[in-house]
Amino acid sequence: EAEHGAFILEGRVLPYGETNPLAAVGEAVASACDLHASDSADLAFSKITSIVSSVVPLQADSGEVERLTEVLLTVVGRPTPLTSFEPSRRAAEIRYGLRRFFAAATDRSPVVLVLCDIHWADERLLALVEYLLASLASKPFIVMASARWTVDEERWVVSPGRHNTMVLNLDPLDQAAS
Repeated sequence: EAEHGAFILEGRVLPYGETNPLAAVGEAVASACDLHASDSADLAFSKITSIVSSVVPLQADSGEVERLTEVLLTVVGRPTPLTSFEPSRRAAEIRYGLRRFFAAATDRSPVVLVLCDIHWADERLLALVEYLLASLASKPFIVMASARWTVDEERWVVSPGRHNTMVLNLDPLDQAAS
């Protein structure tokens, strides 16, 4: 957690074809619970369960904690029963799980999801970010994304009428500043 009590999750979109289009969100979740690629399946399960249990209300049933743990394990790239689901069902379950996890986390503190180099993002990641912003609009949930769009590129445009979204365009750094 940061100096101001925010729960900060940070991930980077990689420029080469990731097999997991949500890898940047997975990296953010993994870093938030100190999960490493070398961790065993049991340790990964324990770390993810711990972070889910820390944000989901105590009155939630254990089935909800297990469901969200499975979603987060899937997002970080670990094998789960979700990986065998039909793609649209898996995507719906992941959307539900991430929305539920971030909503619960925002009940404890503001959440900042930082996604670097989003210009490399797959359309599925952009759609997920849009979904999370729309469904968590009344919560203290912030997505900070950096991108280097080309002048003629319109990959991700803020939805019209959205009052909780701001795009800040910065000029490129000159040679001396970079």
